[in-house]
Amino acid sequence: MYKFIFLAATLALSLSACSTNSDARYVTRLDATTVQSAQMSFQRMSEELPQNKKQELVMAMIAINLSGVGSAYDVVRNAELQSPSIGRIKDRVAGMTAEEIIAYAANVSTVKIEAQTR
Repeated sequence: MYKFIFLAATLALSLSACSTNSDARYVTRLDATTVQSAQMSFQRMSEELPQNKKQELVMAMIAINLSGVGSAYDVVRNAELQSPSIGRIKDRVAGMTAEEIIAYAANVSTVKIEAQTR
């Protein structure tokens, strides 16, 4: 009888330890180990977001790429700026979540980016 109670208590404790609440859910962070890992984790991060947040994340990535740019002439002179990518800024956003990247962009951006929907 005591074996059964002990087994039931152990099982219940094990199951409760495995459950997670919504506050502790897994959040994708940017893996900046390599350019490829940054691209893959950014893609995964983007896929987990609703459409409006995806757009915010991409715009944040572009804004971070363009931070410090003073004019269109700066972009024309720098080929890297003509194709903004997560790989270019991976070290600046290493370990960040999508929300953290969006907030970081708001703090460091020197350009105004607007998205137009059709």
